Amino acid sequence: MLFVSLFTHSQIQIFAQGSLVKGERVILKECGNYAVAPVDGQPTSPNAGEKSQLIKQIGEAEYSQLIKYWYVSQWPDVAKEQFMNECEKMDFRQKLIMYKIAVLTNEEGYKTAIVRIPESENKSWLSPAASKRNLYLQVPDNDLMAWNDYEGGPNTNSSDLPAMQVYDTSGNADAFVYNPRPGDKLIYKVSVPDGDSYDFIITIKKFIHTTDDAFEKTEFPAAFLWQINESADKSGEVFISRDALTSATDYNNYFSNGVILTLINQSSVFLSSKNWYEPASAEDRSTVMNMTGTEEKFYKNAENFEYLKVKANDETYLLPVYRFNNAKDGTGTYSVYVQDNSFCPLIIKMNLDFEIELKEIVPVKK
Repeated sequence: MLFVSLFTHSQIQIFAQGSLVKGERVILKECGNYAVAPVDGQPTSPNAGEKSQLIKQIGEAEYSQLIKYWYVSQWPDVAKEQFMNECEKMDFRQKLIMYKIAVLTNEEGYKTAIVRIPESENKSWLSPAASKRNLYLQVPDNDLMAWNDYEGGPNTNSSDLPAMQVYDTSGNADAFVYNPRPGDKLIYKVSVPDGDSYDFIITIKKFIHTTDDAFEKTEFPAAFLWQINESADKSGEVFISRDALTSATDYNNYFSNGVILTLINQSSVFLSSKNWYEPASAEDRSTVMNMTGTEEKFYKNAENFEYLKVKANDETYLLPVYRFNNAKDGTGTYSVYVQDNSFCPLIIKMNLDFEIELKEIVPVKK
């Protein structure tokens, strides 16, 4: 059976006798082929030793529910299909709410964790027809990361480093995703057709991601200052509205000196949630964007995934990106590379009528 490679764990918390185990919220870092389980004669129910361990940890009532749905192959068909279709995507795993409620240890000392996926907390992805009950999953214990650790932000205690989170410790230990903080500077290199090039420097003033409680209460969740080659004579300020970050399909890629730009129906630097998520539900994996003055389809295919290098404090990080291209086969003339992080779908690179690419992050000093 192919399992995913995830993270570490901590102690299970148990409520008073008779109530459900609260458990610890955890996250899947990447997905394996859960749908094939059980295989090779593996029993669908725990053996006597496993049963005893589980009942001690979660009680008989939940145990009786667990054994019906603790493999994806035992889930209702709609829920199984949704999970298998979406689980490869990091943005799905980030919104998947699951709790580690028990750990099984075999004679060799190998540990597997049991996680609960509550129906009531997963309605954002679990369609009403998919399940009316809690679902469960059995994964290697070392393949889970505590949600609080994942949300903890910087991968180091130094406040002079950017807010990076580990992206894929199993497949690429150098891969991280970046989360903007007010005061961070993002240095993009711009190349234009006549051969000229310059630095386009963004200083983050504010960034509230769409899942933050404050997002719905903030008229302009994103704002930044910009400069050309650190020149005060070539600078401006941009505010991006909540609606734009959620639903925009038009993008402002051109700026006028000294202008305070308020974007209501356009976004800039950040891809909208609509353009990020829409390809997953489109048969041809496309979404319509206006990047150059004309609306056209851009395609987000799984094979267009890659890593781009970004420097920060003399260290080089690999940021995971999806390349949106204006041809279905990926050979179109326009490409937009977006960080694989639904919390922060930052545009890392664009090949349009000009080229721009993020080269360095200068973190705010605190």
